Amino acid sequence: MSRSSGDRRVAASERIAADGRAAVEPVAALIALVAVGAALGLYAGALADAAPDRERDLAGTTLDRVERDAAVGGVVDPSRLSVPAPDPYAGATAMLETRRGSWVARSGENAPDAIGRAAGDDIARATVTVRVAPGENARGTLSVAVRR
Repeated sequence: MSRSSGDRRVAASERIAADGRAAVEPVAALIALVAVGAALGLYAGALADAAPDRERDLAGTTLDRVERDAAVGGVVDPSRLSVPAPDPYAGATAMLETRRGSWVARSGENAPDAIGRAAGDDIARATVTVRVAPGENARGTLSVAVRR
């Protein structure tokens, strides 16, 4: 007896089943591949967001601290202007400027002489209210430069 082509297909499928192997559909394999790729992408993104920044904003942090220490009731008192050392190896300069005058405070051996002159300095500025005389306030700029 001769076999037909239909019999060959049955015989081939019986042979695969007999070997104990299963075949994966191409669509299912592609979906699994996309799912694994998406999971790896999300994991890598989460790791990148969780890693600490190598560049810290020293000037911004120092500016916040200088303003907090020098302000009384939200008004900066020039006599209280001081600069905490942001880092043992860094120097910092704070400058408070108004139309009536300017005040400077420095800390650290490596403190910048002037704000904005050296290319490697980290600089931050904020507009503040300054007590220029008893009962008299003026708008001013508080600037901080940190040299690393």
